[in-house]
Amino acid sequence: IVRNVASGDDATNGGGGIFNNGGELVLVNDVTISDNIADGAAGSGGGLFNADGGSVRGYDFNVARNVAERAGGGIEDASGAGTTVEFYNLRLVDNVVNTSPGNGGGFHISGDGDALIKDSDIDRNIAGSEGGGVWNGAGTMTIRNTGITDNVASGDDATNGGGGAFNNGGTLRIMAGTRIRGNVANGTSGSGGGVFNGDGGTLMIANAFIHDNTASRAGGGIEDASNASVTIDRTRVYENFAGSNPGNGGGFHVTGSARITIDDSRFDRNVAATEGGGFWHGTDTAIIRDSKFRDNTASGDEADNGGGGIFVLSGTIMLMDSEVTGNVAEGASGSGGGIFFDESSGGILTDVLIRDNEANRAGGGIEDNSGEAQTIAVNDSRIRDNFAGSAPGNGGGVHITGAGNMNITGGSVRENVATAEGGGLWNGAGTMNVTQVSIRDNEAQGDMPTMGGGGIFNNGGTMTVSRSTLANNSSTGDLGLGGGIHNGEGGTINVAYSTISGNSSAWNAGGIANAGEMTIAGTTVALNTADNFGGGMGQAPTATTATLRNSIFALNEADERGDNLDVAGGMYVSAGFNIVASDDADVFPAGSTDLEGDDDDPIEVGLRSLRDNGGPTQTHALRCGSPAIDAGDPDLQGVDQRGRPVFGARDIGSFELQQHCSNFQGNDPTALVAAPSAVSVYPTVSNGAQVFVETELSEEAFTYQVVDLNGQLVRERQSVGGLESFDLSDLTPGTYYVRTVKSNGVETHAVTVAR
Repeated sequence: IVRNVASGDDATNGGGGIFNNGGELVLVNDVTISDNIADGAAGSGGGLFNADGGSVRGYDFNVARNVAERAGGGIEDASGAGTTVEFYNLRLVDNVVNTSPGNGGGFHISGDGDALIKDSDIDRNIAGSEGGGVWNGAGTMTIRNTGITDNVASGDDATNGGGGAFNNGGTLRIMAGTRIRGNVANGTSGSGGGVFNGDGGTLMIANAFIHDNTASRAGGGIEDASNASVTIDRTRVYENFAGSNPGNGGGFHVTGSARITIDDSRFDRNVAATEGGGFWHGTDTAIIRDSKFRDNTASGDEADNGGGGIFVLSGTIMLMDSEVTGNVAEGASGSGGGIFFDESSGGILTDVLIRDNEANRAGGGIEDNSGEAQTIAVNDSRIRDNFAGSAPGNGGGVHITGAGNMNITGGSVRENVATAEGGGLWNGAGTMNVTQVSIRDNEAQGDMPTMGGGGIFNNGGTMTVSRSTLANNSSTGDLGLGGGIHNGEGGTINVAYSTISGNSSAWNAGGIANAGEMTIAGTTVALNTADNFGGGMGQAPTATTATLRNSIFALNEADERGDNLDVAGGMYVSAGFNIVASDDADVFPAGSTDLEGDDDDPIEVGLRSLRDNGGPTQTHALRCGSPAIDAGDPDLQGVDQRGRPVFGARDIGSFELQQHCSNFQGNDPTALVAAPSAVSVYPTVSNGAQVFVETELSEEAFTYQVVDLNGQLVRERQSVGGLESFDLSDLTPGTYYVRTVKSNGVETHAVTVAR
């Protein structure tokens, strides 16, 4: 059916090739409808017009190079509800609808009719306004295993577009193997290069591929302006692009308040000229599970642009069991390489990997600009290997601009880098609470005394660090301060039941730098180093006070000065029960319950190496004989860093030893002998797994034994030291003793076998 013309001017006229006036039309076996025209002022259906009440079934047919003025360059369906429109193995190609208004270059549904398209190809169709490939009305359009490729929608308004598909308030279902590729919304503010879900529409995408699409305004892959709902499941959205007007949501853009659900999907290598390379979220709630946002880019130059992986405008995202990796905010002051939370937005991140993201300004992993009205929650997540560049380069892992609030609970912040401040975490004027987090191997490169904070930088806000470990973080700039923590002028930090170990500064204050106010309670600060002075802690002249309670400062080093090893500078207040192993300059005002040494006669605290001693973070265990054992503040009756209760009396520091430092001989648990205190046993609570026993290598052979409460021998092994393990999986749950029997005595450690 070739080169026919229908010239009716009304929207109900047309059908250049075929007009079905309410009957049943069946197209089978290689029918071709091509080069037909509906050229009336509002003529529709250049190839085929299915009028009110009509039904169409097509199997293995071609609709090509047809033209209409109003709608449906290839096919127009105005049949209404209750009719049948089904297309199988349709090749809908090179059709055009002009600009009156110009919707549905390939296929257009007026009203509430339903349609099914399966195993088909919809290619190179052009719409003057919306829906280059297909345009759905108020009914349900289902597309299965179909390619929608290289179609164009040229409408200039922000509500125009949908290069591949446009849904105008109905339900659009893109299912099972459908591929939407290379489509364009090229109008001045055209949106939804691949798919546009219009006002009131419901969009469902499952097992589909949406890639290489382009939009001028927003939503390179998908644009949602429905204020209804979008569900994306097991779908890959990749290599889409949103241009510069303004250029948001390279992969997926949500203009309004739609409810978004994304499951088991991937957003890869999408690009937005301004914000939200992978996903840009509007004002309602997005629930995202088991999904990956990888290698996306946001190119906006302003400080409030960015969000290489995800940008959240003012709604809330709930991101669970997902990955945000390798994304970039590459603009001159772009922020939030992984995720950007804009003003008044909120988020709950649970079990999320945020890795290898990069931002030029701040927040290599996460930028929080949400303000004091919101609190971002980050739970059991891993924030690692992220980078904040040089403009100015703050918050390699996380950055909070202004008075935003964030709670980080569980998980880790590792190997992040900031070129100025806060390699791991940077807090602004709001509140950041860090609980049971491992903050390790982060770096801050700033070279001014106001910079640094390899693990944490607090810029005048309030922070609490509880039951956490800061280890091996570094401030590497020439004059940067605070390898572990830098508390800036006017800031307040409370550190409780935590471990600060192995951190370093190329200048001063290896573990902690304080220029504000700090309270440190139940904490162990050990093995930190500074090239100049204040290995454990140093205070700036602007510091208010640092109050120490029930804490250990020991084994810290200051290489160049050789003094002020554990504490240096500023005003310290003792709240009692502290051990400061070396206070050569006598800056700590030790009270009657404190223990204080100096460089010539430091206190031997008896700390074991940093390791897993149970609980979510690593700690320094206490050796038997340590002066910290049972010498702590009796008013502190809560759990230690690992979550273990007070054993006997409170110990000083973050670790509560769960054993009596006495031992038994033979098979009689009451026969005790002094211990050499040279053995490590971990973990001390085993859920049927292995228990490790470690001691120094010895020329003398000795014996490891495991006995029960009755002294009954259940394991025995000869050893010369090193690391040994015992499988306790077959033992009845309860308490056992691991004994090390040497010629100079017996050392015993209690172990609990649980299930």
